[in-house]
Amino acid sequence: MDDLRATPLITPCEDLLRKRVLDMSPEDVADVDVVYHLASEKSVPLSFGRPAQYLENVESTIHLLKLCVGAGVGRVIIASSCEVYGQAKKLPTDEAQAFAPKSPYAASKVAMEMAAKAFQTSQLTDTAVTLVRCFNVYGPGERPDAVVPRFCLGALTDGGLPIEGSGLQRRDFSYVSDIVNRLVALPTVEPVPVINLGSGEAFSILEVGSIIRSLRPESTLRWTEARDDEIQELRADVSLQQCLLSVNSPSIGLREGVSRTLQWWEETRQHDSSPAGRPGITL
Repeated sequence: MDDLRATPLITPCEDLLRKRVLDMSPEDVADVDVVYHLASEKSVPLSFGRPAQYLENVESTIHLLKLCVGAGVGRVIIASSCEVYGQAKKLPTDEAQAFAPKSPYAASKVAMEMAAKAFQTSQLTDTAVTLVRCFNVYGPGERPDAVVPRFCLGALTDGGLPIEGSGLQRRDFSYVSDIVNRLVALPTVEPVPVINLGSGEAFSILEVGSIIRSLRPESTLRWTEARDDEIQELRADVSLQQCLLSVNSPSIGLREGVSRTLQWWEETRQHDSSPAGRPGITL
């Protein structure tokens, strides 16, 4: 289910139900065993200019949880974000660290978690709710308002790789198939209230740029202004993830993941002469 407010770069499956979360009815979750709530306004920079728009993240979560409890859905898995930690005092950061949101987006995720906690502690429901704090998921199909697809599209168009600030800020980049595999595995284990999903490693934006340049040597780094309230490093403590989830397939390293993402953009541009010209796609 998706309302497609963000134009998808990969054609949705044929049985997609087009609907807003807030418009969902009890019938939409009837006879459902597991619900994954991944819908969200997700842009950190845009949230500073449109903070009220991000309240829908909270409202949709509460609405969905009420529906799932009423329908007796056994498991609900809600995507939160590593952004709730802000600049954590402890790296790598475990699930017990305090909230320190630095953007309206991050604050909306904290509020989502607080709403979910109210349902987790309720004695009136058998619905198990798990919060998943995802760390910088990237890969094919991601829109170029995030660093990896922005670099890929830039390398294939004007050759520019925009670096915000120093480029020394570090992130725990998690390839999309790794995160999907762990999400799929979650309902097969005993529920936990919250879990980090990440790689456990952090790389700088300059290191990502270096990988792109090794694959497309003609590309160049271009420095731009730093973001407001930039977080210098996000890195997951994945101890709980490793203990709880036994996923058979090996994780995709950053170089391999960036290479796969760049290849996807190359193939996409071969089939579409101007993916950067699609609605809402800008560098």
